[in-house]
Amino acid sequence: MFDFIFRKKPTIFLLLAIIVIALVFSIMLNQPLHEGLEMEDATINNPPPEIIEKAMKIIQNKDKTKLQKLIDIRDMVKRKYKVLGEIYNTNESSILKELNDSLSKMPKRDSEGKLFDENAIVGDKRDKANKILSSNDYSAIEKIEKIQEIAGKDKAVNNILDEFIGGWYKMVKENIETLQSTVNDPSHA
Repeated sequence: MFDFIFRKKPTIFLLLAIIVIALVFSIMLNQPLHEGLEMEDATINNPPPEIIEKAMKIIQNKDKTKLQKLIDIRDMVKRKYKVLGEIYNTNESSILKELNDSLSKMPKRDSEGKLFDENAIVGDKRDKANKILSSNDYSAIEKIEKIQEIAGKDKAVNNILDEFIGGWYKMVKENIETLQSTVNDPSHA
């Protein structure tokens, strides 16, 4: 059947096939990749000594929050180094899952309908937080940062953020300290 089609008008079908292939490649090349996946595909395992030193200075900065430090380090190593990329990927997805689970539940109320947590994210704030979580316009870490801003004094969300960001920060800090000691130790050269 296809032989008959190609014998009659081979150039039209060949041209059509080339256009379809070009369109597929064009779509694939313009497709925005999730930042975490881009970091996973990094080919370099460890950052060079100068990057490790900069990361260490960020960690030692007492004026920044843990999340700000994580963002600064991510901006510096983004999509380049597997060793840190895996830590970011794992922690970002864990925090987003917990936030999603927390925001999908109704805030707890007493028998009279009064909120147990007067600062709970409700109404427009909750809708805004859910839109951010489901949006493709932000990277995972930007979503976390924006939800932290919206959360205000919401205990449930802040507990999740404190617990997960603290653990994530500790992992990054320990990893950078290990990398720094490896760089400073001549026996590992």
